[in-house]
Amino acid sequence: MMAADSIAIIWQRLTTIRSLRSQCRSQLQTGWNGEGEGRVSVESPAAETLVFSEEGHWQNESGARFPFRNIYRWTLHATPSLIALEHLRFGPENPVFLLDLIPASTHRLRAATPHLCGDDRYDATLFLADDALYFEWTVKGPAKDEHLLYTYR
Repeated sequence: MMAADSIAIIWQRLTTIRSLRSQCRSQLQTGWNGEGEGRVSVESPAAETLVFSEEGHWQNESGARFPFRNIYRWTLHATPSLIALEHLRFGPENPVFLLDLIPASTHRLRAATPHLCGDDRYDATLFLADDALYFEWTVKGPAKDEHLLYTYR
């Protein structure tokens, strides 16, 4: 399968997302162990752009429950063949660039380079399996050693 095929298949699946579940695990005592779930509203302001508005609740191992809300912009690029991901926490005119996702294998994309935030390194893989889209993050830094798995359906 060509790289462009993997990008096209994953892009098409991104357009159908309506819900998410998250599982967060830390090797350190950060309080980030827990699970969440929510809904995803997908807008397409342009053929090559998707905006995910995510909203739900996350619960840590101690049972404390917290609301969450995120807005992400996914942008499809033909040359080179990749999907860029930005966080829109400061609005669509001031995006925070996170990653360029490039083909790694059939139905799997990986970060071209990790996202650096201070001393922390965020790496990611996006892949299709079992009729779901999985977005897996690893976060490493002086005070972080975390694994996050988002399941989008």
